[in-house]
Amino acid sequence: RLLIQNPPDWINQLFDTKSVTSWVIRSSQQLLLRSYSLTKGVLGGVVSLILALFISGYMVSDSKTLISGLIKFFPQPWDKRLEHQVLPVTQRMGGYIRGRIIVSAILGVATTTGLGFLGLQDFSLGLGAIAAVTNLIPFIGPILGAVPALIVAIAKGGWLFLWVIILYYIIQNVETYVLDPLLVGSSVGVHPLYQLLSVLIGIQLLGIIGALVVPPWFAGSAALVENLYLKPKLEAEKIQSIVTNNGDHNPPPVTS
Repeated sequence: RLLIQNPPDWINQLFDTKSVTSWVIRSSQQLLLRSYSLTKGVLGGVVSLILALFISGYMVSDSKTLISGLIKFFPQPWDKRLEHQVLPVTQRMGGYIRGRIIVSAILGVATTTGLGFLGLQDFSLGLGAIAAVTNLIPFIGPILGAVPALIVAIAKGGWLFLWVIILYYIIQNVETYVLDPLLVGSSVGVHPLYQLLSVLIGIQLLGIIGALVVPPWFAGSAALVENLYLKPKLEAEKIQSIVTNNGDHNPPPVTS
């Protein structure tokens, strides 16, 4: 105790005790501030994710009323034309959200089962739930969902970290090449590149909420573009092609 309260002169000569003490105090303060910022960020992300889930649920349950209300702001004759697009737009949006929910649920079950098989029974259910919820965010969500499992694997030590990476890699590939095309791509009809673009735009606008909310609206907008522009354009081109071909086959006029 006396040694701690009154360190020998050689210690004072070897170390600048005042500087060391000041450094320890500053480091402790910075650590507390960073811990507070990290906790605040995590809680904010959880709240944003829950809010985004509620918004997505509302979009599925009452999307027709929501879109019909937006149509009233358009002048004639666009309001009448858009009224006929309410059903295809809501079907596209609902199909996208339902598809993502089903895919995420399957991924959550697979993750829980796989982690339990690897010996993480105490954490598998929670980590599987995290993977399922974060997977609702396309492209970026699976990476976010894998981070907690990798942290647990590192803490456990050994080769577990590598096996967890392999597990998530396999599950992610099954989702990308099997589940998404069957359950999401078939109902959305939007190229994956445009889906990624919608996620990035959503993140820039509203953060996590935007990453969940913007892609369904993007899918609905794609239905509008198809029905109001692309399909009429293709039909007009077909008609023009038929008229042109018929004109080419007409016999030349008889000259005397």
